[in-house]
Amino acid sequence: MDGLPKLQFMKEANPETSEIYIEVNAGSTTKLIVRDAEAIVARCNWTTSDENIATVNKSGLVTGVSEGIATITATYKDREIGKFKIIVNGN
Repeated sequence: MDGLPKLQFMKEANPETSEIYIEVNAGSTTKLIVRDAEAIVARCNWTTSDENIATVNKSGLVTGVSEGIATITATYKDREIGKFKIIVNGN
């Protein structure tokens, strides 16, 4: 992958699309981590497709906001290295 870090947090991936689904409850959190080849936590940027459903901070902490599906994207040196589908369950 051109020296890009690998995603360390891996859930069951859909074999047809390689998408990674993570379920959280509204108000709950989960941590996403990316490590490089030396197992050092990489400094990547995190974005969400919908802050009304799930937010993500600069350290990869995802918080479920309201029921729905959002995509969290990790980039490193302006290159996408992974996406996570976050499924937020309502309270």
